[in-house]
Amino acid sequence: MYEGQGSQSDVVKKKVLKDLEENYSKMENKAEFYEFKFHDSVKILTSICVKTCYKTSSYLINRIGLRVYTILLTVIRLRQEILVTKESLKAT
Repeated sequence: MYEGQGSQSDVVKKKVLKDLEENYSKMENKAEFYEFKFHDSVKILTSICVKTCYKTSSYLINRIGLRVYTILLTVIRLRQEILVTKESLKAT
């Protein structure tokens, strides 16, 4: 290795690390935003389920409830994946 290459390599590594931290921060903000959107959506869907409960068949109610539950499970799974990724980034 030539003289001075070590410091140049360190600069590149620091830039890559900074870019990764910025991307991670953006990802966290998006996750938080979509989590709030999810909770709002669940409130709306639950309200729809309750309002339609007395006017429609149980088949429609079960379909709406199943969809809400499926969305909830998907968000929980994605949130867990983000937390695992976050913990692995902290460990390195």
